Amino acid sequence: MCLNGIHQKLMHYGNPTNNLYVRCWVNIMRYGQKIGQHLHNVELTSYLSAHFTVQCEDTYTCYVNPVNQYNDPEIIEEKNIPGTFTIFPSYLPHYTTKHLSFKPRIT
Repeated sequence: MCLNGIHQKLMHYGNPTNNLYVRCWVNIMRYGQKIGQHLHNVELTSYLSAHFTVQCEDTYTCYVNPVNQYNDPEIIEEKNIPGTFTIFPSYLPHYTTKHLSFKPRIT
């Protein structure tokens, strides 16, 4: 679905704004690097986040169930496979495993 189509759906369901914004960035990880646990946004203006793997060897993005993330967290590990596009709620905590390849991990 194109961004215009998404905007039309949001308007149908009562989105109070006429604006739709997309923010993108790239992560390039070298040997031994990892991304610590974080989430993207919890504001009402934020809805979905996504992860696209361009180049990667044997790393995972780990998503944390936010219901019980402190006492007994449920972790969902998704292997980073080039060409994979993962969409998830912006409020979902996540992190990566350590990158152990000399070929850069690009997402």
